[in-house]
Amino acid sequence: MQRYFLIIGLLIAFSFSAMAQVPIVPLMPGTQSRADSIQARKDTTKGKAFAPKSTVEKVYHPDSTHSPSKAWHRSLIIPGLGPVYNHRIWKVPVIYTGLTLLVLMYRFNQTAYTEDLAIARYRAKGTQPARR
Repeated sequence: MQRYFLIIGLLIAFSFSAMAQVPIVPLMPGTQSRADSIQARKDTTKGKAFAPKSTVEKVYHPDSTHSPSKAWHRSLIIPGLGPVYNHRIWKVPVIYTGLTLLVLMYRFNQTAYTEDLAIARYRAKGTQPARR
């Protein structure tokens, strides 16, 4: 499984370094490439001058009762309380899902490790585990 992740990771890493093809053969003298011929055509019709819409600029009113350090301290006490204080409640399920998955992976790996360790000890002794 780790091999597949390594291969996929390497493929992704090398795909970002891919470059477009550059023609090796230069153009014949007196000819234009397609890009040059497109740029050579000029627009003969005149359009309206562009004028952006005038909008009222938004004024920033800082929240004097909100403190980032309070959110940080609250998040240290109970994970997820900081985002609730910052009115980002949608982050709380993401935080607890991540923590739950972390605990489940640890428990699964720990049980698999103890089983494999017991089997390895039996094999080192040259005996079979007792059947239940």
